[in-house]
Amino acid sequence: MKIGELVKRTGVPKETIHFYIREGLLRKPRKSSSNSAQYHSGYVEQIVKNFSKQSPIDKAIAQYQSRFSRPADRLLTREVVGRDAFREATGLGRKWLAKAEEWGVITPDLKGGESVYSSDDVAIGRLMVDMDNLGFGPKDGHDPEDLKHIAKFEVKEMPDMSDYYPSHPVIATGDVIKVAILAPFSGFAALNGEIYWCITNWVAHDINKRGGIVVDGKRKKVRFIKADTQQQPSVAKQIAEKMCLQEKVDFMWGTPGSNISLILQGVAKKYRKIYMNCACLLLQQTTGK
Repeated sequence: MKIGELVKRTGVPKETIHFYIREGLLRKPRKSSSNSAQYHSGYVEQIVKNFSKQSPIDKAIAQYQSRFSRPADRLLTREVVGRDAFREATGLGRKWLAKAEEWGVITPDLKGGESVYSSDDVAIGRLMVDMDNLGFGPKDGHDPEDLKHIAKFEVKEMPDMSDYYPSHPVIATGDVIKVAILAPFSGFAALNGEIYWCITNWVAHDINKRGGIVVDGKRKKVRFIKADTQQQPSVAKQIAEKMCLQEKVDFMWGTPGSNISLILQGVAKKYRKIYMNCACLLLQQTTGK
């Protein structure tokens, strides 16, 4: 059978099957021509058996992605009227809804004596619930009160950024939050990496001039670390593991290329790191389907 039939019978996207083959998780198929290959029935059995089942954490992440990662959803007006309706739509408890409103994280309008919640409010409420399900809630030692700092952001309160020089960013030292910027800094796609580096360090400059981020009652500055993937899958995997094991980063951020992003997700899951995808176009990763 051809790749299209294999996709139909397994429900796994073509790009993902190609990724499994490149990584050696599936054997290379027999080539029937220079641009075509034949897959026997054993591929169906192996894919369904080994790759179709999702763990609880995978399901939670897929659910999160399907809710919040589709741009079209942001274009639709989905107001929710009333606190009870909001709690039903998001799953957020009465206590935490009251707290989120108190902190200014969720900001309903008052119309006709009823609280009216915007689509952004609904997204934030669902995010709070999903983060709790993913292990970032009160029962896991994480304080949701940290969310109130989000509401305090004001553009007019940004520090003077005239001393930020993209070519010579100030790198924070000491007890810092380490973030690996996984991107191509050499090779044919190096320009992408340099753009990311410029933008992310601008953000770090702003955060650090404000005094950093509060973690467990202590302010920590942010330090970004260059991690050159060279836009090569094998290199990306090696450098990501180096960031986790040697640099001991807290987060990983990147990268152009859906195939590279799939690899980084696997590394992040293996070493229990948070990975933020910024430039992946593969629907399986952006919608969870």
